[in-house]
Amino acid sequence: MDKDKQLNETLKEIYTPLSVAKKEIQKRWKDKKLKRKVEEFLNGDVPEVFKKAPKAVIGRNIVSPNYESFRFLDLAKNINLSPVCLEHLEDKFVAKNRSKYHLCRLLFHNGIGKKGGSKIEAFNIINFKDSEGKFLSKLDTVWGENLVHFHHRISKLFIPQIEFLNISKWLKKKGKKSKDFYKYYLFSITH
Repeated sequence: MDKDKQLNETLKEIYTPLSVAKKEIQKRWKDKKLKRKVEEFLNGDVPEVFKKAPKAVIGRNIVSPNYESFRFLDLAKNINLSPVCLEHLEDKFVAKNRSKYHLCRLLFHNGIGKKGGSKIEAFNIINFKDSEGKFLSKLDTVWGENLVHFHHRISKLFIPQIEFLNISKWLKKKGKKSKDFYKYYLFSITH
């Protein structure tokens, strides 16, 4: 089997088509037994946002209006779910973490170069040296604006329908490290 065919077969096994996912979400939302199990697992501590209706969920340290966010919104709209972004603002900034790094070093496509490649401009919007190990919620941009406020402000300009939910306190109750709280996070979004 050639590599492209093998990749396609693997992707079919891993990913669920959106139409199938939509039906499964509706089925699980109506499953009282499943809801009861999730509530028991979480000791009744289900974030309020998940109690009223099924949601399309994306979890990020801080939401930002990037390609991924726009793709997420398109998918949510296609299956008729309200989008919510779960944020972990009390996580520490570590420049080695690519997701956190790119929240603080913005890249902009500035046309096509002479050789046909993209011209990319990059701007550091925080002082990396002074920010290492600090909570994301405590970081300020080089112009003095809080980093979270900056990303939320520009997000609301481009994606006004997005709902932000800081789940840092909730996660902290579940454990200090991601390996401790991640399973609770996954169960909460299936409620």
